[in-house]
Amino acid sequence: MIINGTANNDELYAQQGDEVFGFEGEDTLYAEGILGNNTLNGGEGNDFLSVVEGENNTLNGGNGNDRLFVVEGNNNTLNGDAGDDELYVIEGSFNTLKGGIGNDFLKTSSLTGNNTLEGGEGHDTLIGYLSSDRLFGDAGDDSLYAGKQGSQMTGGAGLDRFYFGNGSVPDVPAEVLDFTTSVDKVVIAGIPQVQNFEDIILVQDGNDTIVKALIDGSERSFGILKNVNKDTLTAEDFDFIVPVFSITGASAVEGNAITFTITRTGDILIDQTVTVSTSIGTASSSDFISKTQEFTFTQGETHKTFTVDTIQDALFEGNETFTVTLSNSTNGAVISSTNGTAQGTITNDDAVAVFAIASASALEGNAIAFTITRTGDAQASQSVTVSTSIATGDTASTSDFTAKTETLTFAVGETQKTFTVATTEDFRVEENETFTVNLSNATNSATISSTNGTAKGTINDDDISLAVITNNSIFNIKGTGNTVRLKATLIERNSSFVNELGVFIVDDADGRINGLAPGQQGYNEAALERAKSQGKSIFSAITNIPNGFNTVDLIRLLEFDSGNYLKFFLVKDGTIDSFRAGLTQTTNILFADSSTQIITQEEDSFTISWKESTTITEFNSLKVKIESTDESLTLGTALQGENQAELIDLTDITGLVKADFSVFREAAYNNEVYFYEIDNAQGQISGLQATSANRANYLQAAINNLIKDAETGETIKFAVSNQGQFTDSAMIAGGSILAPMIIINGTLSQLTDNNTSNDPQVYFPYLGVNSDGIDHIRLLADNTFGFEDLPNGGDFDYNDLIIKFDFNIV
Repeated sequence: MIINGTANNDELYAQQGDEVFGFEGEDTLYAEGILGNNTLNGGEGNDFLSVVEGENNTLNGGNGNDRLFVVEGNNNTLNGDAGDDELYVIEGSFNTLKGGIGNDFLKTSSLTGNNTLEGGEGHDTLIGYLSSDRLFGDAGDDSLYAGKQGSQMTGGAGLDRFYFGNGSVPDVPAEVLDFTTSVDKVVIAGIPQVQNFEDIILVQDGNDTIVKALIDGSERSFGILKNVNKDTLTAEDFDFIVPVFSITGASAVEGNAITFTITRTGDILIDQTVTVSTSIGTASSSDFISKTQEFTFTQGETHKTFTVDTIQDALFEGNETFTVTLSNSTNGAVISSTNGTAQGTITNDDAVAVFAIASASALEGNAIAFTITRTGDAQASQSVTVSTSIATGDTASTSDFTAKTETLTFAVGETQKTFTVATTEDFRVEENETFTVNLSNATNSATISSTNGTAKGTINDDDISLAVITNNSIFNIKGTGNTVRLKATLIERNSSFVNELGVFIVDDADGRINGLAPGQQGYNEAALERAKSQGKSIFSAITNIPNGFNTVDLIRLLEFDSGNYLKFFLVKDGTIDSFRAGLTQTTNILFADSSTQIITQEEDSFTISWKESTTITEFNSLKVKIESTDESLTLGTALQGENQAELIDLTDITGLVKADFSVFREAAYNNEVYFYEIDNAQGQISGLQATSANRANYLQAAINNLIKDAETGETIKFAVSNQGQFTDSAMIAGGSILAPMIIINGTLSQLTDNNTSNDPQVYFPYLGVNSDGIDHIRLLADNTFGFEDLPNGGDFDYNDLIIKFDFNIV
């Protein structure tokens, strides 16, 4: 009869000649009939299949981590199939257990033997019982355990481990039929007399090697390695596991339980026990409750806890100790020679009075309140002196706070008082400053805390290094010196245009330019002129990203005079350079106001969220985080952001500079980029100006000045396959300014051969020498440049080639 389950969790029974299908779900299937001949199919899911009694049953686990049992029966076949399965024979003979694919666990404990265990593919564990049991590991790194009555073991392919002993000397030695030296391992587990290679005796018996050891004065056999010559065996072919019990010391405040941890290292199959007991030390029987307890560690268990109750008293006394001892370990385990005992410490909680003080802080100009506490015995009137000082390492001066000394008296039962110190307001941007408060002269047997007898008073500076005047979207940046640095980080961009973020300096907090305030006639024209003449490029945010290039968290560091007022602006679908050249309309210059941006303040920074058009509602065309920073300017960036200044400035470097670079590409053209040395930021080469009148000569001058690797002498080329990423490094001589040039869909060799008809187009940062007068290079971040390879700007995506540098002085 066919019995079908459902897609749910089924419980089905077979009697005789039945075929049961569990299908999906975690099913429970039983073969109960004595006459057997049933087939149980678990199907999908983690199923439980069992032969309760009977013969000639077939159990198929199917997919999933299944559990298959023969409770009682003969000639049954258990197939784990796919998954990490568990297969057991409890009683019965001539049963076959097949793990199938997966890391399976197979075990027989039958007293009648003649069972076969086959691990199948995977790292399996097989456990035999009688010498008539046959264990086959098959493919995988398997662990095969011989029973106390011996078992026949075949590891199969893989690095197999054959276990002899397992807590007691076997009555019948196991047999290993396919031991491979230098690959497989014999493991003798849980035999304290056998802990290393020198403890075993190898005896040649015909073609076989018998593994023996001297136990209580007699040679005992552990196993037989069939067809193995004893002279081929070395210590590398054996492992030895002797579980060791140890205990660690512990403590608790009196009145609380002390918890000790007992650890077993070295795991074997059999359960092992150990006895734990207490004995007195400096602690007497009135300080803790004596205790003896036996612990059983099952296979896999490594830790257990032993708790001892302590007794609360009201005596002021030192800490007291007692001893915890391990004994009576069983089944091959031993007690650690170094950690077989542990000390329990009962920490006294009846203490003398201790004065302590906690550090405190306040904004400059406000009083700092320190809390002095008294712990321990508070049943007397006691005093303590509190005084301020400037200690080594403190940064406050006498003008930053009012010095003070005061004696505080604690009445009976009083545990806390306050000591206040006045601080002085100033108007400097500075680090937070500290001074010290000391406790001294405690009276009536009280003491000063050894760890908290002094405290730090911190005067928090309230002068903000970066602040926004919200109505005008003007930022004020201040620092401790003459200059201060601004850090801009690209957070998000959602635009079909490649927009450039810029900044210029206005005259005051109202945003005035040459006396004109926002809203006054002529202000917009003055702002446009200021952006054109003094605007600095922060970075452009490209939209079509080449593989490997990450536009999130691109960073620019810029330096300003301390106290400058900054106004940000956005060049929509253009650059400041193209605006200066008249190639970008003034309508594409978006100044920061409530219609174009929103500003949100975070802990130490601001996020500017731009909206590039009135036709969109979200302020997410470009999101940038700005913050004041103490970070040094990035090496090479001193000129970047100025007029036509996609440049690398190494003029202050006298030695070599290591340039680590990455090149990215999203372009059909095979372009090459080179850098050449120029005299100044205007691109002059040996007196030759970067103008349209000098285009031909300028190209040759640039080729003559191409930079070379200082170590190899080779001209440094920057190129990569489409959607590829190329990362390399080069050594560059310092002391110069470097400008990029891009060769469009061609090579440097075409430019330098004698055939002018094959010369490819070349573009520079300087619009005057570009044949189309277009800005083909954008600044994407510090030392990060994006290139456009199409004439007249093409799609203006500036992703055709991207080069990112990281410079370090050698």
